[in-house]
Amino acid sequence: FTLERVVNGVKRVDGYQGSRYLLELELKDSNGQLLRLTEYIYALIRHGRQRSKDFGFCRSTPQLVLCNPVGFRWNPFA
Repeated sequence: FTLERVVNGVKRVDGYQGSRYLLELELKDSNGQLLRLTEYIYALIRHGRQRSKDFGFCRSTPQLVLCNPVGFRWNPFA
């Protein structure tokens, strides 16, 4: 597949848990047929703790983790 164009992109921000993105992409397959792909992608913020040198725990800097949910169903009436 090749990306023909980005049809739409919407970002919903959650400052603590992470952001959700709705992506609508127009793709072209090897036969030249255009397809539209609509997907939710999540950028979750992982809040972890690391053990410090003096064997205590300290907060580490939050890390972003990209996620693609499996079995996610969108309810257009919600």
